[in-house]
Amino acid sequence: RDPSPSEILRMAIKIPTNEELLQVTGIVVWSSLHPQSNDLYGYEAGIRFTDFIGKSREYLAKAISKCLKRA
Repeated sequence: RDPSPSEILRMAIKIPTNEELLQVTGIVVWSSLHPQSNDLYGYEAGIRFTDFIGKSREYLAKAISKCLKRA
């Protein structure tokens, strides 16, 4: 189902620069449905992170910094 704006999500995110999953909570700001093959659908969504568990904020900041340095 399409995540609706203002919906609160709890997520576990795997990033390549860290072995631990990032544990975050966020609010859906926007979402968009994208039809795919075999009657499947995918969604894109903009999430405003509101809470980070443990060192998740630090790990995400380091991953973003590395990406920006390569760009």
